[in-house]
Amino acid sequence: MESSRLEALPPEMKYVILFTIPDLASLNALVHASPIFHTLYLSRRKQLLSTVLNRCLQLPVMVEAVAALIALRGLEERRKNYRPFGILQFLYTYIPLRSNLDPTSSPSDTWSMYHEQDMDVYDIFTTFTENDLIDMARLHTIVEYISEDMVCYFLKAIPGMQQQERSITPSPSESFRLQRTIYRLEILRLLCEWTYFKRKPPQFKESGQEFYYGFLCIFSPWEMEELKCFQEYVFHHYEELPGASYSEDDWDPILLKNKPLYYTYGDDINNGDREAFMLFGVGYLYRWIRISRISCPEERLAQQMAMTRGRRGYLSGPMLYAFEEYPDREYHLDYGDEGTSGRIFVSDEDWNSPNLAWTWCLDPDTPDASIEYFTSAWNCTLRTWGYIFWDKDRLEEWDIGPQIVKEKVKDIWESIREMHERSARLRQDLLSATGAGT
Repeated sequence: MESSRLEALPPEMKYVILFTIPDLASLNALVHASPIFHTLYLSRRKQLLSTVLNRCLQLPVMVEAVAALIALRGLEERRKNYRPFGILQFLYTYIPLRSNLDPTSSPSDTWSMYHEQDMDVYDIFTTFTENDLIDMARLHTIVEYISEDMVCYFLKAIPGMQQQERSITPSPSESFRLQRTIYRLEILRLLCEWTYFKRKPPQFKESGQEFYYGFLCIFSPWEMEELKCFQEYVFHHYEELPGASYSEDDWDPILLKNKPLYYTYGDDINNGDREAFMLFGVGYLYRWIRISRISCPEERLAQQMAMTRGRRGYLSGPMLYAFEEYPDREYHLDYGDEGTSGRIFVSDEDWNSPNLAWTWCLDPDTPDASIEYFTSAWNCTLRTWGYIFWDKDRLEEWDIGPQIVKEKVKDIWESIREMHERSARLRQDLLSATGAGT
C-alpha cells in the first residue's frame, strides 16, 4: 500500500525522497521494492550514491573508505602490470589522508617523506566515477553488516550481560572504531595480496616485518589493539574450516600421487590457517557468515567446503608475524594525542585518542605502558568482548570499571615487571663482573 502511494507521486517528488534517504540500507530497500524507484535510481545513480555515502560515512570512516578504494584500484593496476605488492606507493596517499583527522598537526619526521601535499578526503571523493562509488557502496554495505555482527558477538561476552540486553545501537564513536578496523583489514589485504600470474606464485612474498614496517606501524598501539580484537572475532567465525584443502599447486605431483589425501586435505586447522583465511578479506568473511546461517546442515556444509577447497597454503601467518614485530620506539611519540601515548582519556569524540578502557589497561609504573601492553597481551581475554571499542557512557551503563579490566591484565603486568627486573639484574651482574675483572 505504502509503495503504491509513493509510486503515485510525481517524478520530482520521487527524486526528493531518493536524495533524502539517510543510509545505503534504506536506499537499497526502496529501489529493490519498487521498479519505478529502481529506474529513477539508475538514471541518477552516481549523484545518489555520492549523496548517501557522504551523509552516512563519518570522517574517520570516510578516510578509510576512500583509502580502501584507492588500494583496490592499485591492486587492479598491479595485476595488469605483474607487480606483486604496493605498500609504499599507497602511503603517499594514505598518510596525507590520515592528516584530515587532525589538520592542526604536522606529520612526524618519520612520515613527512610521504606527505608531499595536503589532501582533502572530500575533494578526492568528489572525483570518483560511478563505478568507483558502486564499489565503495558495495564494500561499505559489507562493513556495516560485519560491524553489526561484531557487536552481537562481543555482547555475548560482556561481564554480567543478560540475554535480553544483548542488543544495542552503537554510538557514532563506537561505530567509527568498529568500521575503521574492518576497513583497515581490507586495505591490508588489498596491499599485500599475493597475486598469482598464470597459476604461478609471485617472485616476492611479504614477510611479517614488511607488513609491520610498511603499513601497520602507522597505527597507534590502541588502533593495533582494535585490529587484534577484530582478529579475535574473525577467528571465532573460522573456528572450523570444513573441507579446507591445499591447492595442488603447492605440492610435488609425485607426492600427491603417492598420498593425495594427506597432501590435499587435513583437519589440523590452527591460527595460522585462520589468519590466512582472514586475509582473504571482508567480502570472503561476509559470504562465510551468510553461509554459516543456512539452516539446512547438508547445504551449509557443501557451500562451506566449496569456499575452503584449495584455499590453504597460499598464506603463512604474515599478519601473525607482523604483530610479533616489536614496535620501533621512534614511532611512539606522534599519535596525534599530544604525546600521551594513550595514557590519558580525552573524549569519545576525539578521533585520535583511545577509549577509556584502554587507559585502564596501562600500568602507571611502566614507561611506554601502552607499547608494553600491546606487545605482551597475546591472549588477553578482554578481546572477547571488544573492550577497546566501547564508549565511557556504555562502560558505565554496564557497570564495568577499572578494577574489572585491571584484573584481566594483572598477569601481563607482573610478567613485564619480572622481565624488567631480570634485565636489571643481568646488567648489574655484568657491571659487577666487569668491575671485578679490572
